[in-house]
Amino acid sequence: MDRGKKLEAKIKAWLRELDIYHHRFFDSRSMRGISVEQPADFWCYYKGKLHLIECKETQSKIMNFHSFRPSQLKAMMQASKYGYNYIVIIMHYKELYVLNGNIIIYLIESGKKSFKYSGYGKLIEMKNQMREYLANGNE
Repeated sequence: MDRGKKLEAKIKAWLRELDIYHHRFFDSRSMRGISVEQPADFWCYYKGKLHLIECKETQSKIMNFHSFRPSQLKAMMQASKYGYNYIVIIMHYKELYVLNGNIIIYLIESGKKSFKYSGYGKLIEMKNQMREYLANGNE
């Protein structure tokens, strides 16, 4: 299993263990190669709020925006308009960083091509921090 799929499996296990209602969107791999444009990897509903969660894995300390598909960027832009949260979880080796999609949209609109996620994201180490992040509206 590649690192990105391991991250998705970890997040799915955390959501299940935390008893947070969630759904994994189908991707190209699960659709046997059919290209599918999904807004994120998961959606979950927690404390009366919808959250979309996108998982990214990188071996670099910098994340390029081209690693996000157009459908994901569109969903990030719509998040604040329609009142849901878009969360990006970035795995760098064994460290996990979580940040709000609004930050990514802001950086893109500012003309950035990439960003150092450790400067914007919050380092999380365990599932309870994930629950706190969801409950506090990505603060």
